[in-house]
Amino acid sequence: MTTFASASARAFLHRAPSSSSSPSTSSRPSSRSVGPRAARRARSVVVLASEDDGRAGKKTWSDRDARAREPSAAQKLKEAQLAASAAIRELEEAQAIFDEEQAAAKKAFDERGGEDEDFDADADAEEEDDDEEGPKQAIPNSEFEPNMAAPFDAANAIIWDLDGTLADTTTLGFTSTNAVLAEAGHAEVTLEEYRRGTRYATPQRMALHARGDVDHEDGIELARRFDEMYVKLVTTDTAGFFPDVFEVVEALHKRGVNQGVLSNACTEYAREVMIVNGASKMMRAISGADAVPEVKPSPKGLLQVAEKCYSHPRLCCYVGDSPSDGVAASAAGMMSVGVPWGSHSREELEGSFDKVVDDPKQLMRLLLPVDAPIRGWSHRK
Repeated sequence: MTTFASASARAFLHRAPSSSSSPSTSSRPSSRSVGPRAARRARSVVVLASEDDGRAGKKTWSDRDARAREPSAAQKLKEAQLAASAAIRELEEAQAIFDEEQAAAKKAFDERGGEDEDFDADADAEEEDDDEEGPKQAIPNSEFEPNMAAPFDAANAIIWDLDGTLADTTTLGFTSTNAVLAEAGHAEVTLEEYRRGTRYATPQRMALHARGDVDHEDGIELARRFDEMYVKLVTTDTAGFFPDVFEVVEALHKRGVNQGVLSNACTEYAREVMIVNGASKMMRAISGADAVPEVKPSPKGLLQVAEKCYSHPRLCCYVGDSPSDGVAASAAGMMSVGVPWGSHSREELEGSFDKVVDDPKQLMRLLLPVDAPIRGWSHRK
């Protein structure tokens, strides 16, 4: 590359004699007979010009090399497509594994007849080995192994059971049940009988109370009458949240954790309870037995609500107060937490849930530690 500086240097060395010089040819100085100072100056200009040419050349080739090394838009697009294809393959493989687990769990549950039966774990262990030393291990009362190492604070969606978990509705449900039974000419039930029946959806529960058979057809009409009465009586007095539970719901909402409700009661009732307690707008989904493919303990309702909460089942946690809630969560591949302030004691819940807490404050610490980051797919404004 020829620069202005190098051209000037050559012009200086080969410039013609001045017009004021002598006309004598022998005395006219040539370009080779310049003085020492002028020669040094010319050499300096040439050296500087050469250095400039070198730096310019190096910079030009460096820029060219950098551009050559930088991937083109087409290369970037191809790399992104390959990465996306790999991610899709991983997702499909994970989904296939999950589908197999779900199918196996559903098959095992169906083979049991769909019932969550109680048993004596200690007696069962003694029968197996009377001479075994050490403490007896309680066997979970379902075919589905709990996710014992589930990282609860990693859940990006919490799904709640309603009656006995969020809201204290035992009195409302008990009195409404007996009112409907009495009106239809059936005997009233005790509080203990009512509590045992809450593991079923309303038609099965009413059929059990009236006929002693969860599959009796009378349950459908009795459930319809119950729902009509039940919904109209919902207030904060009859269906208010348990103390400190609203604070847990609100804290999760503020942290960006999506939440939903799945109840074995009807959807209209579930929505009304959430509305009167000021929590309906914090929920991504509110579903009752009439809005899901199958009622609990089937996992299908939970999977449907999880989808509405933009969450994978493995990143969901279901909170409930009945052993059948734990069975449903395990069948769905979800984490589960049992609460003993509803219809069942801690002893009845242990073995069906991954974790059983004692009070809402402990539930808060489990689901939302103080240093937990903001997470989830919250779409609230």
